[in-house]
Amino acid sequence: MIISTYLLSQFVNLEGYDIDKITKVLNDIGIEVEKVWKLQVSKRVVVGKVVSKSPHPNADKLSVCQVDIGSQTLQIVCGAKNVAQNQFVALALEGAKLPPKDEKSAFFEIKQSVLRGVTSYGMICSSSEIGCAKTNDGIMVLDSSVGELELGRELSDYPFFNQYFLEVSLTPNRGDCLCVLGIARELAGVFDTYISLPRERESAVALGVGRVLNIIAKCNIDSLLLYKVAKIEKVYPSIIEEIILSYNGLLSKSILENHKNFTIFMTGVLLDIYALPSNTVLPATLKVQKDEKGFECVYDKEDNKLCVIGVKTSFKGSDFSSDFSIIEEGAKTPNTDSAQSASKSAKSKESNTEVATNSEAINGDASDFAPQKKYELESFVGRDDDEQDSEQDTQDFEDKEEDTSLLVVIQASFLSPHIIAQSLFTHKIPQDKATTYRSIRGANPQLFVGMNFFCEILHSRSDCLLYSGYQELEMQEAKDRIVITASFEAISQAVGKSVSKEQIAQILKQLDFRIEANGEADIFRIIPPAYRHDIHSQQDITEEFLRVYGIANIPLVPYLGIQPHTHTPTLKSYLNKRDLATRALASGFYECIHFLFQQKSTLQEWGYDTLESSLELSNPITTELDTLRSSLLPALFETIKRNQNIGYKNARLFEIGAVYDAKREQKEHFALAVSGLERGESYPYPKGKKWDFYSFCEVLSSIIGEFRLSKPSTPPSQAHPYICAEVFVPSQKSIALDSSQEAQESQAQDNQEKDLEQSSQTLWRKVGIVAKLNPTLQAKLEIDESFFAEIYEIPSLAVSKALPTSRLHANERDITVLIDKDIPFIDIQEAILQAGIENLFKAYPLDIYEKDGFALTIRLVFVPQHSSLSEEELSSRIQAVLALLESTFGAKLKV
Repeated sequence: MIISTYLLSQFVNLEGYDIDKITKVLNDIGIEVEKVWKLQVSKRVVVGKVVSKSPHPNADKLSVCQVDIGSQTLQIVCGAKNVAQNQFVALALEGAKLPPKDEKSAFFEIKQSVLRGVTSYGMICSSSEIGCAKTNDGIMVLDSSVGELELGRELSDYPFFNQYFLEVSLTPNRGDCLCVLGIARELAGVFDTYISLPRERESAVALGVGRVLNIIAKCNIDSLLLYKVAKIEKVYPSIIEEIILSYNGLLSKSILENHKNFTIFMTGVLLDIYALPSNTVLPATLKVQKDEKGFECVYDKEDNKLCVIGVKTSFKGSDFSSDFSIIEEGAKTPNTDSAQSASKSAKSKESNTEVATNSEAINGDASDFAPQKKYELESFVGRDDDEQDSEQDTQDFEDKEEDTSLLVVIQASFLSPHIIAQSLFTHKIPQDKATTYRSIRGANPQLFVGMNFFCEILHSRSDCLLYSGYQELEMQEAKDRIVITASFEAISQAVGKSVSKEQIAQILKQLDFRIEANGEADIFRIIPPAYRHDIHSQQDITEEFLRVYGIANIPLVPYLGIQPHTHTPTLKSYLNKRDLATRALASGFYECIHFLFQQKSTLQEWGYDTLESSLELSNPITTELDTLRSSLLPALFETIKRNQNIGYKNARLFEIGAVYDAKREQKEHFALAVSGLERGESYPYPKGKKWDFYSFCEVLSSIIGEFRLSKPSTPPSQAHPYICAEVFVPSQKSIALDSSQEAQESQAQDNQEKDLEQSSQTLWRKVGIVAKLNPTLQAKLEIDESFFAEIYEIPSLAVSKALPTSRLHANERDITVLIDKDIPFIDIQEAILQAGIENLFKAYPLDIYEKDGFALTIRLVFVPQHSSLSEEELSSRIQAVLALLESTFGAKLKV
C-alpha cells in the first residue's frame, strides 16, 4: 500500500515530525516501511491555462495551444488528445528538469524547440512526466483539489506536489491499517495527539432520506448498514484521487467510482453505490436478508440481488445500476470563470455562516482535500430565514425541464471478518477480490466516518442534492462486544520490565482502548476499539502496549531457562527398549516375537519356576502353551533349532518381552542367543570361526554397554556349570532407579576433580546372566554350541551428560604381582579404585603368567588435573597400590 505524508496530515497533525521520525515509528510499531521517496516537482513547472487550441498546420496529431501563465502567454505544441480550451495544466517552462523515466537515464531538460515548423516554448506535462503515477494517456488536468490554482505559480509550492510517499506492508491481522486513517491512528497513538475525523454536514435541504428510500430487514442480521441518498447532476474528477488510486492500482474509468474507491482507501469503510433509473417509483425499497447459502445480501423490491455484503456487488437483472455515465459524460473540472459550477446542495448567503460550495472550493476557501481544517468546523445548522430559500432551491432543482440527474443510493456496510471468512471457506462463490481482501481482514466499522468523508467529496466535486438524514440498520447487542480481563502485573511480567499501571493505562488509551478499573485493583477490564478485530486476549493487549512502549526500552536480560525432561517413564522405557533392539540389529541379530505362553514341562526341564497352581491358566490355548512363560530362552532356542533344521546353522536371535514369576508378576526381560559359527567359512577363516565366551561377551557389551562379570555362587541349570557369569552394570544405568535417585544423578557436580573421582568409584548392579548353553540341553535340542544372555533388568538410556576431561595427558604404568589365582579380579579392581589414590582413573587386567606361580599384570591409568605428574609422584602412587594389594590380598611385586 502506498500512502503519503499529505494524506496522513488529513487526519493527524504531523508538524514537527520529519520523514525519518515517521518512518522509524512505523517500523517500530510493526508497520514495515519498504520504500520512501520524495515527490518534488521541478521549480520551472508552473500552473497554466489553455486559452486556445488550434490544429497544427503541418501535423494531424499535434495541436498548437496558447497557454496563459499569468505574466505571459506562451505558444506550446502539444500532441495529447485530451488537451482542451480552458483547462488548467502543468506547464514545464524552458530550463525545467523533468525526472527520468528510469534510474539509468538522466534528467530531461526542457528547451525551446521547433516542431514541424512551429516554435514551442515549453511542454504541457502528464502526471508521469513530473514524477507522479500515470493517470491517463494524455496530459494531466489540474483542478481545485490541489488548492487555489494561480496562473504562473510553481507546482512545487502546492503541498501535494512537495511531499513524501511511503510504501508500507502489513501483516494479515492488521486489516484496520489497510487505509490511511488506520495508519494515522497508529501515529496519533505514538505521538499522543488527536485524530481529526470528518463530521456530518447538516443538509440545508428539507427533503429527508425517508422520502425516497425504505430499508427492510427480513431477518436478524450481523451486518451494520448505513444509507444516504443523493441526486447528482454532474460529477467532476479529482487529480489527487487519480494519482493516489493509480499508485495503488485502484484507478477506475468512472469518476464516481474513483470517489468511492478513494473514500475506501482513506477511511477503510466499504461503500457501494446503486443508481436508480429515472422511472423508479419513490420511495424505493431495499431488503436485507440471508440467501440460500447464508450470506447476508441486499435485494431490491423485486428480490433481485444487489450485493453480497462484504463480498460482491453489481449483479445483473435489477433496476438498480452501477452505470453512472449519464452524470459523467462530458464532465469537466469546474473553473473559476464559470458560474455554473455553483453547488446545488445549498445557496451561499451573505452572512458569517460558512457553507462549503463548489465555487469556494475552487477558490481554495474550503478544499475538499484539507479535512483537518474543514472537519474542525462546527456542523452547519440551518436558520429560520434560510428555510424558505432552501425549499425554493430544492424545488428549482427538481423542476428542470430536462432532468439529466441521477438518483443514487450510497451504502456503507460492515460485517465481521470472521463471519465472512468462514462463509467463503464453506461456499466458493464469485467475489470481488478488492472487496474481500479488505472485508476478511477487517474493514472499518465506523460507517459514519466513511459516509461523511464521501459526502464531503460530493459537496466539492459534484453538482448534487444530498437528502438530509440517514437510514441505519444495526441489530448487534451490547453483549456481542469483546471484553478482556487483564492484569497490570501480568503485562509487566510479560514485557520483562516493571512498568507502572498508570503508564500502561495511558498507552492503551492512546490506542483507543477503553479501560474499566476499580481504584487500586491490579485487575482491569478492557474493551478494544471496534476496528481492532485481532484483539482477543491479554497477550494481544500486552503486544499492543509493547509496540508503543518500544522494545528498545526493555532492558537486555539474558534468558535463564532450564528445559525439564518431558518424557514420561513409559515413554522412556519404550525408547530404551527400542534403542537396545537397534543396537542388537546393528550387531547382526534378528528380532523374534514369541507367544507369552509356554509349555510348563519345558520350563521345568530348563530349571525355571512356574506359576503357582492357584494362578495357572484355566483355559489354555493348547497343551503346548498351557502356562505363562518365566523366561525368553526356551522359545529362542526352539527357534534356533527350527532354523538349523531348514539349513540356517548360524543363528543370532534376540527378544524383548514380558515374563512372569511364580506370583504372576510381570517383568520385562531382554534375551540374546547365538549358535553355530561367529564368522562363516570364508577367508581368512576357511573353516569359520566358532563362538567363544569372550567374543560373545564383546558383542553383548556393544549392545548393553559397559558391564562386569562375576562368578555365580550357584550356576543355573540351563547354563554350563563352568562357563557362566553374572552380569553387573553401573547402577546409574539401571532402569529400576527411582525418581529421587535420577534427580540426584542429573545434578551438576561442583568441580572436575569430584566428577572424575566419582567416575572411578561407580557402584555396580546385577542385571542378568551370560553363559554357554548347558551341554545336556544342547544335545537334546540337537543344535551346535550355543551361548546366551538374559537381562532381568533392562539397562536404561543414561541421560546425556558432559563429563569433564583433563587437559593433561594420561600416565599409564604396568605392575605385575604374584597373587592367589582364586581371587576374582573384580574384587582386586574395586579395592584399588575405592582406595582413594590421588589421580588414579582406571585399573584393568593386562596379562597373566602361570609359570613359577600365578602372576597378574595390571595397568594403572593416572589422569592429572592441574599439572603433569613427575616420576616421583607416580612412584609414590604406585607404591600405594602395591601396599594395598599386599595388605588386602597378600600380593607381592614380581621381580
